[in-house]
Amino acid sequence: MGALEPVLRMLNGALERVFGGPEVHRQAFDMMRRLERAYPAAWTVISLSFVPGLVYYTAWPIVPLSFSGLFYYLALTWPARSRLPELTAAATWGCGLISSLIAARVAGPPYAYLWVGAAISVPFIGMIWPPRVVLVSVATLATAIVAGAVLWVPERIGEEPPALVGPLVGLVMLTVMISMVYVVDRRNRLAVLTDVLTGLGNRAAMDTYVRELLRDGGKGSPIALVAFDLDHFKALNDDLGHATGDDALRATAEALASAAPDGAGVFRYGGEEFVVLLPEVEQREAERIADRLRTAVAGVRVGDRSLTVSGGLVLDRLTEELDLGSMFHRADAALYDAKAQGRNRVLVGLPQLPGQRHRHGLRLAAETVARPRPGRGSWRLVRTRLERDHLRVMWNELRNPENTRQMNLGLVLLAAAGAFWLGPGPLIVALIAFLVLDPAVRRRSGLPVGLRGGELGLLWESLFGMVMLSIAIISANQEALYLLPLIAIPAFPSIVAYRSLGSILIGVTGALLMLVTGLIVDPGLVVENPLVVSLPVGLIGVTTLIGMALVSSTMEHAAAANIDPLTGALNRGALEARVAELQRADSGSYGPVTLIVADLDHFKQINDTYGHDTGDQVLVDVARRMQEELRLVDVLYRIGGEEFVVLLPQTGRPEAAQIAERLREAISERPCGGRALTVSLGLSSSLEHGFEYAPAFDRADAALLAAKEEGRNRVVIADEPGQDKNEASSRETATGSS
Repeated sequence: MGALEPVLRMLNGALERVFGGPEVHRQAFDMMRRLERAYPAAWTVISLSFVPGLVYYTAWPIVPLSFSGLFYYLALTWPARSRLPELTAAATWGCGLISSLIAARVAGPPYAYLWVGAAISVPFIGMIWPPRVVLVSVATLATAIVAGAVLWVPERIGEEPPALVGPLVGLVMLTVMISMVYVVDRRNRLAVLTDVLTGLGNRAAMDTYVRELLRDGGKGSPIALVAFDLDHFKALNDDLGHATGDDALRATAEALASAAPDGAGVFRYGGEEFVVLLPEVEQREAERIADRLRTAVAGVRVGDRSLTVSGGLVLDRLTEELDLGSMFHRADAALYDAKAQGRNRVLVGLPQLPGQRHRHGLRLAAETVARPRPGRGSWRLVRTRLERDHLRVMWNELRNPENTRQMNLGLVLLAAAGAFWLGPGPLIVALIAFLVLDPAVRRRSGLPVGLRGGELGLLWESLFGMVMLSIAIISANQEALYLLPLIAIPAFPSIVAYRSLGSILIGVTGALLMLVTGLIVDPGLVVENPLVVSLPVGLIGVTTLIGMALVSSTMEHAAAANIDPLTGALNRGALEARVAELQRADSGSYGPVTLIVADLDHFKQINDTYGHDTGDQVLVDVARRMQEELRLVDVLYRIGGEEFVVLLPQTGRPEAAQIAERLREAISERPCGGRALTVSLGLSSSLEHGFEYAPAFDRADAALLAAKEEGRNRVVIADEPGQDKNEASSRETATGSS
């Protein structure tokens, strides 16, 4: 092994350029673990789909098929444990593919129904690895199948090419869709680690950064943490508005990232707080870098204001037990000493004391938004906001106008190419499906977001596509049951768009359609060789299991990406997605939309006086109380430190004003997190011709600033464009003690 190791490392290095290297390992290894848990069920489905073939083929293929299953299992389990993950994955999958082809050869003709066995592994690859790896795998599989067909049954290929081409085209189309969902899952995973406003890493990314340092051999080396806080940020927000405040945060992030040395990690910790992690630096060097970072921000201007930051610096050693929470807590104490001494400076914090621990552990409160109400909608395919958002994303990715047209056109071209052998029936059916499903013909090309039952639109499209493919196979001039795997293509978008109930429903429907189609086309053949139906059924069964695992992953990471980890409210990224959805929809589908911008009064004083722990508890309590005052259709978003936005669909100004007043009273009537405080709110309604977020937010933010100027602890309703101020109630307020 020692002599071969340099060669193996060289091979693995070459494969890294295709696989993507360590950058994709986190997602790949996580998906491997998910699939490893699902593999027993998948292998059971595959095995059962092969068993009916024993009545036609001999039992000898069981031996190479068993080896195939073993190698595919190793392809899921070994790479994450290997020092050469890419080489391990390629070698084990290659051995599994060879074993599958040997099993087909041992079984003997007709091979057209056996290629599915070799192809079943490719959906797993599409779920684990980037699209370029899938492309190489599909090309390898297609080459192997074509070579086997040419060598073993050349006369069959010459007489009936669709027997080989049809299943291969179906495999490619299915794998392309799986790769598209992979990209969505990767996007969600990246969003979990990224602050939407600044583009920096967030709190979760700090833990990931430290784990990567440990993995790269940095154990035992020094590491410094610098915590920065924008000076007078609350006054800037109150005086100039949240849009200017956002500009200040983005400018600060850019200045810190530009001035940080190579290898440093720059993160937005929350609100106006930033953290910079400096690996492998001792105290003197860390102090020099921290002051350089402070100076970089001091050169930034936003509007008519110059920005400055105060900072706290602490050092520790990089170990598995490193406590980032304790480091931040010590740096935060030094930061507030810096503020007390005049701001715009960095002070060094106290060292770690024995037994001192203060973990900042992320409290992902996804259940606050994701859990359906007890006893309601248990049989609905879409029960929660997150499930609906996932459906919207899958619709846009897999059934957007361009993809829909390309997929349907591909099936039309396939039917046209096979018309000489299969007759005009499949081509006519494909043309009908193309016309019915084409976005240019359909009344709606997007998910109907405001209509009752709109969540089932994708399901009906999948069912229609599956039925049309079944009719196409039945209408062929000759037996074409080798095309049954194509039924999995229209099923897949629904399999990955709905929760497990929907995935199973569409998978079972597809399996029944395959069986019914086989019995209609040639019941004698199905009885003689059940494998012609059982293997395609196995394919859609495995696809369903893979789809369920994909849904679990994408939903889990979408929840983490869209939910503020501290308060459980939705975050700025979720707000942007919802705004885009509202602005794309017809105004009649959701009615008037009212926007409320809320900002806690004097929250900075709580943070400065009692510390960030108390401030966090206050924010958690505030978000909980606000959520309790909202209706099911209303959505609460945390867009910054103590700033919240509420979207009220189908709600006019009078009703929205009542809701805003309830929010104000819920915060001011009793202490939150043990501290008394109040909230100011600005309210703005959409125009008659549709919802435009930017002007609505600007009006609501201006009303919020007016509420601050008038004494805080009140609701101010913004003037709408064209409204006569003498007639408007633009200063309708509800006041309490400020």
